[in-house]
Amino acid sequence: MLKEKYSHLSASERSARLQELAEENAYRRVQETESNISDAYFLEKHGAQTSLQSQLDRVQYAVNPTTNIIETYPNGRIEKYRRFGFSSDANYL
Repeated sequence: MLKEKYSHLSASERSARLQELAEENAYRRVQETESNISDAYFLEKHGAQTSLQSQLDRVQYAVNPTTNIIETYPNGRIEKYRRFGFSSDANYL
């Protein structure tokens, strides 16, 4: 049945289609996982819509790559992902 369904495609087209389906499946599974975990942000901060520059801005300036909002802790300090060693003032955690 699948052979008949995709027999009109070339090998490279079949490969591209498989990659497309795999990406869609992975995205769906990440969405499902994210919806089951409170405060999860996989897609918002790590999704395909983010660029390398937006990821760098996230680390350096605490800018959310999706909303462009600078994220802060409740005490007002900028959230710089100190626990991962990206900031010299790790004592503020």
